[in-house]
Amino acid sequence: MQENGGSGRTPIAMVALAVAVGLMVALGLAEVLTRIFVPDPGFVFENRPSLFVPNPITGYRNRPSYHAYAQGTIRVRTNSLGHRGKEIIVKKPKGTFRILGLGDSVMWGTGIDEERIFLSLLQSKLQKESRGKRHLEVVNEAVIGYSLHQELLTLEHYGVAMSPDIVILGFVMNDAYPTEDPFFNVHTFHAPRKLKVGRTTYKEEPPPRFYLYRLTRTMARRTRDWWISSGNPSVPQNPWAPESFEVKSWPVLQRHFHRLQEISNKAGSRLLVILFPTRTALRWVDGRMFPQSLLSDWMDSAGIACLDLNDTLGGLDDVFLDEMHLSSKGHSLVADRILKYLRVKNWLPG
Repeated sequence: MQENGGSGRTPIAMVALAVAVGLMVALGLAEVLTRIFVPDPGFVFENRPSLFVPNPITGYRNRPSYHAYAQGTIRVRTNSLGHRGKEIIVKKPKGTFRILGLGDSVMWGTGIDEERIFLSLLQSKLQKESRGKRHLEVVNEAVIGYSLHQELLTLEHYGVAMSPDIVILGFVMNDAYPTEDPFFNVHTFHAPRKLKVGRTTYKEEPPPRFYLYRLTRTMARRTRDWWISSGNPSVPQNPWAPESFEVKSWPVLQRHFHRLQEISNKAGSRLLVILFPTRTALRWVDGRMFPQSLLSDWMDSAGIACLDLNDTLGGLDDVFLDEMHLSSKGHSLVADRILKYLRVKNWLPG
């Protein structure tokens, strides 16, 4: 005699079927929610090959009109000129006060949404203070991985055409050389030349077929890496050998900074160099760090406006996302510090 009205299905089979259907519905819902709230389940960095295009002058530049997501939910967007930010007109409109930001991934704002980058915050603060009396623009010309030499070429060939009133150049201690070379051509022109500049860490990942699976795999790998690293804490080391820096890189950097000042002066712009410390350097050094202290002292003697953020970021571990990229708090502190500097120097319009 069959149970359940002759259906041929036992209660256990019915329960199993219900569980399977429920699991499928739950997984489907989780997949939909992941696609909505985590558009980059692989948590890849911004510096993927698709972000860049080859350039005969600087080796590579940001791809114009690029749209993507990185590190989970960070929106990566460039305008038609390749800047991270809203559209602008190259020829500065009459009555506009324009600030141009040059730099690498720190200036670009790796790991941070566009509106929370210190350049964006600076523009918002300036517009609020202006109360609509003057049009203010802060243009983010940064390119991930750029060196000081590439920033110099960018100002000379692209930045001057935008007629900036102020040029803010962000300098990190690894900017003696480029840290990215997506098309393996930077070494052909870069000074000082570094023959082995290549990207071997990052690659373009194919779009995921199943976002939930990619997210689960990413979280598992991150947990594994955290577990391994927590048992082997690294000891901060001084990343610079003074004799190597002073002999090889320092003379070239001096020439680059002088040239940046010359180009800015000729264009009627004011140049401000921002010196960004790294988290390791802030931990390792008891007092003023080398070579950042060397740059700061030399710029003072050379008449180049310089803002050293050692005191602004020192002792605050939560201002970094990683070794050098700033957190939201770090970007906010930097925006306030730059604004204060510009006020004291009376560089802002009345």
